[in-house]
Amino acid sequence: MRKAIYLFGFGLVATSVLARLVLTLLALFKVQPHLGSWFIIPEMFGHPAPAMLQILLPSFLRIALFFILAFLILRRLWLLFGQGSLIPPQSFGKTSFVFFSIALASLVLSAITLLLSILLSAGSGVPAAMLLLPAAFLLPIAVSWVEVASFTSSLRANVITNTTEKPV
Repeated sequence: MRKAIYLFGFGLVATSVLARLVLTLLALFKVQPHLGSWFIIPEMFGHPAPAMLQILLPSFLRIALFFILAFLILRRLWLLFGQGSLIPPQSFGKTSFVFFSIALASLVLSAITLLLSILLSAGSGVPAAMLLLPAAFLLPIAVSWVEVASFTSSLRANVITNTTEKPV
């Protein structure tokens, strides 16, 4: 269960970050794809700062945080698929597990609410969007937290192994 929750949450954020990265690269070459409302998902989960707080950050900090997260996501994808193990990192502890679980529950409730709204022809989808807010807030933060902790612990492990080796 823990592995499935991690992989689903990480997969959603990784897909969003990679989509945003592709759209950013396309924008550098003056290519503007017409995605319509499909861009809302990468916009929602593809940045370490929640969308509600991004407007408060200076643009250079927003860009720097995005590229740091993109680096960490690409690193994790390389570790997951390059080494052939789909195991969550050691830094995926209790707090991050709770964040991932709340976000997943929020996503499921939002999908059910949207589906019922469509099937019953009742409502506008706003309640489903409101139920999605905890996921949009917690999931990018939780993934960023896990990946930064994993990266710093691997750096510490590399420093310890390099300093304990005796020179020849």
